[in-house]
Amino acid sequence: SLEEMWLYEEALRGGDLLVRTRLAATVRRLAHSGILTEVVAIVGAGTRAERLGRHLRQTRPVSIDLLGVFDDTPRAPASSVPLAGSIDELIELGKTRHIDWIFLTLPLSEEQQVLSVVNRLKSLSVSIALCPRNLGLCTPYYMIDYVGDDVPVALLRARPQQRWSTALRSVGQFLPRWITTL
Repeated sequence: SLEEMWLYEEALRGGDLLVRTRLAATVRRLAHSGILTEVVAIVGAGTRAERLGRHLRQTRPVSIDLLGVFDDTPRAPASSVPLAGSIDELIELGKTRHIDWIFLTLPLSEEQQVLSVVNRLKSLSVSIALCPRNLGLCTPYYMIDYVGDDVPVALLRARPQQRWSTALRSVGQFLPRWITTL
């Protein structure tokens, strides 16, 4: 609204404490009313869908509106998450309700199924992402590195640093940048 825009501009200009307090209260009210939330749907039942749902509820309980898990196959008996519906029902829901993200938790080994589901969901004009395999696991994934500059890999353990490499880095901090570049 116009008042909210005015509050925001005044706070940016360095307005007084009252303006900043009103702006914080307005943002908090908008977040609790659902305007500042992201609507997320999960496609593919199973343990990865359970971990993703639990992770979203624990890390961002106010800013995430989780629609549920959608899948065409009957859910596995070990799964404790109830299905919200089929993929066709998700597509129908997406026609009437705004959805920000759709996460696929389908196994990547079933490439044809993943491509088929993505083609069906393209009609919604929604961002579709693959759920990371390691989400919610205790496996120590430290960082992403690249093999051949184009194949991303998750490092479980980095190569130990050589003595000369460590010494060069520590000396490089004190040298002028042009010498380091040379």
